[in-house]
Amino acid sequence: MNYRDFETLFRNYPIINLPAITLLTGEKSSNVLNTLARWKREGRIISLRRGYYTLPNAVKPPTPPLIANEIYRPSYLSLEWALSFYGIIPDAVFSCTSVTTRLGKKFSNRFGDFYYRHIKPAAYWGFTQRMISGFKIRIADPEKALLDYWYLHSGEWTQSRMEAMRLQQMDTIDATKLRQYSRRWNSPRLERAVKTIIPLLK
Repeated sequence: MNYRDFETLFRNYPIINLPAITLLTGEKSSNVLNTLARWKREGRIISLRRGYYTLPNAVKPPTPPLIANEIYRPSYLSLEWALSFYGIIPDAVFSCTSVTTRLGKKFSNRFGDFYYRHIKPAAYWGFTQRMISGFKIRIADPEKALLDYWYLHSGEWTQSRMEAMRLQQMDTIDATKLRQYSRRWNSPRLERAVKTIIPLLK
């Protein structure tokens, strides 16, 4: 596998994965892995995680949200990252936080840290695709990002605990959708959390 040919073939791809490389080059996966390991040491490719790469001179370099979506599927951005994206919490969040039906994981690369929290398959919904920095990104609806956050942080969500989140731009939250989503989740704890926050939405 020649690097110049490889670069020509893949420079328009923000993220390259091993199956795509073996398919488009016709090389055996074992040979491809050995070559990629050498190119990684030489700085000719950037590893995002095992089996996922990008080129240093990619025409359209990947963004952290795109990387978060692609290197661990199925997943969508939620929790702190999504709440910050919507302006619901005031904190700047530099790590990408996602939920997945797979085991929780953390990956780190030169683009940042990527965290994945496990949720049950029955709760894997409530997200949409949005254009973020030129890429279609799977991200939780504002209401689902809140519910994911409450669900994955144990304990009762009292008014004082809600206030400690320093929630803002609450007009972003649709109270009707929040109620519908909590009922769909079928979690009494989340329904109680919704009842607590509804007065703060007015």
